[in-house]
Amino acid sequence: MKFTKILLIGVILALVTHMSSIAGEDMSNPGKIPRLGDFTTPVLSPGESGDLNFTITNRYSGKILNLTLGLEIYKYATLRESRMIDSTFSDPPTLTYLGREYGTKLVPEVLLGALSSGTKLGVVFTIHTKKSTPHGSVFDNAAYFVRISIRFEYTEGNQTSSYKMMSRGYFSDSDWENATRGGGLNLTYLKTRYGVDAIIPETSFTVREPVPAWPLYLLIFLAGLFGVLAIIFYLHETHGYFPSLDKRLKEWSGKLRKVRRLPEKGKNKS
Repeated sequence: MKFTKILLIGVILALVTHMSSIAGEDMSNPGKIPRLGDFTTPVLSPGESGDLNFTITNRYSGKILNLTLGLEIYKYATLRESRMIDSTFSDPPTLTYLGREYGTKLVPEVLLGALSSGTKLGVVFTIHTKKSTPHGSVFDNAAYFVRISIRFEYTEGNQTSSYKMMSRGYFSDSDWENATRGGGLNLTYLKTRYGVDAIIPETSFTVREPVPAWPLYLLIFLAGLFGVLAIIFYLHETHGYFPSLDKRLKEWSGKLRKVRRLPEKGKNKS
């Protein structure tokens, strides 16, 4: 009886494995699609440059071929306004990748090549701004949103298929509302409209006025002042323990009283 149960379990596992191999890999499964993570985004002052980087991890069981990356700075937003970055937007931030200068968009898209299963690939872009680049203030940061797309090929058996995955920024508000109506995600609708196979994250970076240095200097001055006052108070309470310091403190106190009396004498004479 025990042997029969073990044999039955083995047959079931074999059938499940066989059915999985027939069905193939679910390329749109959120737990299997290439993972974009480890984002590092800069906070820039107008005229500065900084690095924006992230990693792409292949979570499929096989190798990804001809992995191609698209990137675009597409939207500017503060607490007061939001604008799309188009031909009317003056002096937007620009991108540099591997020494090649682009505008706000990678044209052509960057070919990253093959990526083996479980392998992580890092990409680094440099964001450039000008003094005249629209920016936020110290209390109202300006965010520039960056949409991301990837395309690649994947082989299962004797068949190689192409896939395209895009972030939220590529879809119109109306299409996104239709696709997410009811609380879920209608990927079939987005695939019909955009040919997309899965949704991937996007990122952003900040451009704002530099934080002024004078508050820091003021805090340092106040800290020093209160430190001196604390020492004076301590010496006053421990009278006799530090004779030389006590003597100087009395001299300073006497000079201070004399300075205070001068205006009073002037008033009495008048």
